[in-house]
Parts: sequence; structure tokens; C-alpha cells
Amino acid sequence: MDNFVALFDMSAYQRRKGAVGEREAAQELCDAVGLIVTRQARNGVDGGADVAGDGIIVEVKRRDGGLIVETWLQQAERSRVRPIDVPIVMARADNCAWIVSLRLADLGDFVQVIEQHRKQRE
Repeated sequence: MDNFVALFDMSAYQRRKGAVGEREAAQELCDAVGLIVTRQARNGVDGGADVAGDGIIVEVKRRDGGLIVETWLQQAERSRVRPIDVPIVMARADNCAWIVSLRLADLGDFVQVIEQHRKQRE
């Protein structure tokens, strides 16, 4: 019920901005890696994901004024030794699990790096 009340506390502008961001994120995922995902019609009301598809759920965050992770990603990009290095950010709050952030455009390259390392171990 709290999620339902929170939905109505949002301005129409915020809901519209969120919906646009969710559709954009779904399309970007499809374009970048071929995943078929869609914006969920009742997200936030029943605790559901903003965007979902077969085997994936996505909580979409869009914010004016930037994100701290953007600053961290820019630092990782400046730290690259080789142009083929994939910049990622790993962050963790105390007593929480690690989170990995990277640009969507780098996701395919990151997966390739992981697959190459797995093959080398075999």
C-alpha cells in the first residue's frame, strides 16, 4: 500500500519523466545487446520492476544533476591503460553486497572479457 500512496505523491511531471526513462532504458537494452524487455505497466504499485524481460528485471533511475557513479565511471575511463580495457566501477555500502556499474555500450565487451578468462581457465 505504501508504494501505491507514493505513486500518487509524485507529480505528473515526475511520473512522465520516469515513464520516458523506462521506455528509453528498455529500448537501449534491446539495441545494445538484443534483450527483449518492456516497461511494466504497474511498476511501483505492486513492487514490480520498472522494466522486465525473460530472465531480467531492471530498476531504472534517472536523475537531474548527474549521478555519483558517473563521476566514478569517468575516473575509470581516464585510468584505462589500453583502449580495449573495459572501465567498470565496483561499489559497496558497509554490510551490503558489491554492485558493478558500467556503461551499457561496454556491456558486450565486458561479457567477452569474462568469457575469455573462463576459456583460459579450462
